[in-house]
Amino acid sequence: MKKIIIIFLALILMLLLAACNGSDEIIAELEESEEEIVEIVELPDEEGEDETEEIFTLTSSQMLEDLDYMLYVLENNFSLFDVAYWARGADIPSMIETTRQYISDNPDISPERFYDVMATNFLPLRGIGHFSIIDWQQYPQITPPTTGNWVFLPQNSLRRATQPHSLAFYEHVSAVFEEATKRGDFLQFTGAEIQLMINLAFLHGETEIAEEMMQAFENDDFDKFMQLNSVIVEIATNAAGVPNVATEVIEPGKIAYLSVESFLEAGIWEREQIFDFYEEIRDFEHLIIDVRRNRGGFPTWFYGMIMEPNIPENVTVEGFAFFTQGEYTSESARPLITGLMIENSRTQISVADNRRPVSEILEEFDIPDINMDDMERMDYGFRVQATIDAALRPRFNNEPAFNGRIWMLTAPRTTSAAQISAWVAKESGFATLVGEVTGGAYGGPRILTALPNSGLVFQMDVFYVTDSHGRPLEAGTIPHYFNREGLDALETVLEMISELSE
Repeated sequence: MKKIIIIFLALILMLLLAACNGSDEIIAELEESEEEIVEIVELPDEEGEDETEEIFTLTSSQMLEDLDYMLYVLENNFSLFDVAYWARGADIPSMIETTRQYISDNPDISPERFYDVMATNFLPLRGIGHFSIIDWQQYPQITPPTTGNWVFLPQNSLRRATQPHSLAFYEHVSAVFEEATKRGDFLQFTGAEIQLMINLAFLHGETEIAEEMMQAFENDDFDKFMQLNSVIVEIATNAAGVPNVATEVIEPGKIAYLSVESFLEAGIWEREQIFDFYEEIRDFEHLIIDVRRNRGGFPTWFYGMIMEPNIPENVTVEGFAFFTQGEYTSESARPLITGLMIENSRTQISVADNRRPVSEILEEFDIPDINMDDMERMDYGFRVQATIDAALRPRFNNEPAFNGRIWMLTAPRTTSAAQISAWVAKESGFATLVGEVTGGAYGGPRILTALPNSGLVFQMDVFYVTDSHGRPLEAGTIPHYFNREGLDALETVLEMISELSE
């Protein structure tokens, strides 16, 4: 397995350096399977007495059945199956076959190795439509009473993810990895986690450290690897030490700058900070809003703090949502559609039409940028409307807080709720987007699914959401203006503003 990981990492290094069928029969077969996944064995205790202990076991045939079932679920429920490949390079069939080959070549692999292989081989799909393999540290968060944010998922999802065999699987894997953590060796991490740790070094431009980490991993030098990782963690922590909201006057009376690192929960101090800034720059000509590093949170953050105070009247943007009607999407059709609604008194997303066959939607609406190949997978769709209400405040004489031109800086890290915000800002004309294509990571409401034998759990969004022209949000929102040669997004905007003044 380590050899596979090393090859994968080497490919990543080369790329970065160059740039710096499923069917109903499967389900029937699985339902008929009566193989036990828990085996009772006799183990001697420390004093030599016999003691019965449950050991979680998993045969290679069960692993292969799970793999077939996963492909079946993705093909019939993951509406972003195709866009994941053409927009993000994630080839799901190839991942399935690579995993199948590994299991076939190594029929005696343990349950924890199966977990490792799955997490590693499906890493390229991670984040696309919020797909991820639920890891052993994350799993307790979805089990009552500690469900936290997971409580917003359909109850069927939570029930599936916490079936006895899933609980047993994650208990086993957790025990193995916790023991490895005590010993202090690489076995405490999955191959996917090793890749992410090294990728973090690349992300922060530390190519030499990334190469040294790869070499330490290859040499099984755990202490050296962790020492280097500590350096990267410190670099990342310092980089992340910037405040969530930062404001700056770039040119008095003319250009203001507001950056937001995350659309997660905002405190009162952030609201006051932003509104005080609006008051300071109210008569400026330009406001630059930077969401290049924003990986999301809640769209309501963007609407309530940035958009609603600065629009003179309500605005509505439209798009479309399509989906393939599989067993998991159809079982919660009403909750899933309701899941598109944003719970906010002034901001809502509503379904303008009941779900209809895709052919009817394509015939009725002019959707010039729709990918017809993707539509072959879809069964139904509906039009989506997002209405953002103007929230003019007495503090600003019931007028927009800022009266000048608004720019928004975007990049590939602009994802999830930030992706939605970029889409809404562009579609509504609220802001002029400058920078790079956003990173997607959005496909509507989310579900959890557990594999039938192992109990391994994965999550995914189930809709294929597009803008009004039919471009899927997962493929990102294209800015009005790309970065000029040799300039980043902020430098590009400042140059454009300078030219407007000439």
